[in-house]
Amino acid sequence: MELIYIATSKQFPGMVKIGRTDRSVQQRMQELSEDDYGTSGFSGDSEWEAIRVFEVDDNEAAEAILHAHFSSLRVEDSRELFYTDNPEALADEAMQIVDGVDFLNAFDSINSLFGGLSIISAVAGVTVLIRTFFPDNAEVWQVSKALDDWGIRLGKKTLDSDSFLASVFYGALWGSFTVSKMVGEFIPRIIEEVVKEINENKEKETYIKFLELQAEMVGYENIEYITASSLEKYQNYEIHDLFSEQWRQFEILYARQQADIKIKKANKEIFKLAAEWGDISIEEENDDSVDEGAYFVDDE
Repeated sequence: MELIYIATSKQFPGMVKIGRTDRSVQQRMQELSEDDYGTSGFSGDSEWEAIRVFEVDDNEAAEAILHAHFSSLRVEDSRELFYTDNPEALADEAMQIVDGVDFLNAFDSINSLFGGLSIISAVAGVTVLIRTFFPDNAEVWQVSKALDDWGIRLGKKTLDSDSFLASVFYGALWGSFTVSKMVGEFIPRIIEEVVKEINENKEKETYIKFLELQAEMVGYENIEYITASSLEKYQNYEIHDLFSEQWRQFEILYARQQADIKIKKANKEIFKLAAEWGDISIEEENDDSVDEGAYFVDDE
């Protein structure tokens, strides 16, 4: 989606930010807030909220047009901040200039929302199904996020309404949207949980087979130590991925065992060559076996 947003911050009264995004506006606002976006040299916390979002054909070109149009109001060249005493009026003017379609309010009217409840249910349900069977599809997750953001915006409008009638109006829209979304997702959610359980069982079976294979290669005592050590680190929040840490320690241990085998083999060859070339007899070690005892993997 090609979007232009007009955002305000309580930390910068009398200013708006005019920007663009191809992603979720909510996510973009979170990024600005986390980065404490503001004027040059600003140090402190800033929270940004989009007061208007509109869709355009080319948001890069639209942003350039708006920045040029409001250039006399620009706070500084290095920031997308503009002076205004009336953010709503500026947003209306900006949308007209680039012929934008109001994205936030496009579906926030009684006719469009109540008339499209079945569409919401269908979209929500299909999104869950595709997300279940094709979890790597980025577009599906964007649609899912857009639906969630839509619900969040309606809820916020309900809570922030200045009048009782507006609160009831947006509360009805919010409730209808939520119910429609839940109805659409009900069966797909059940399917999602079943598929998730099946995948978890497969992962458990794979993990058990993985441990059995490791035990055959380095011995059960070593696997017990590796598992206990990795689990301790995981519980102490020293690592975030238990499987990766266990695999790392297994690789170190296996490499050490293989090194021992090669060293013993090299020693045998040295003894053999020394016996053939020298006049003295060198007694070889009789123990050709690899030490199967527990190794202790260095945490470093």
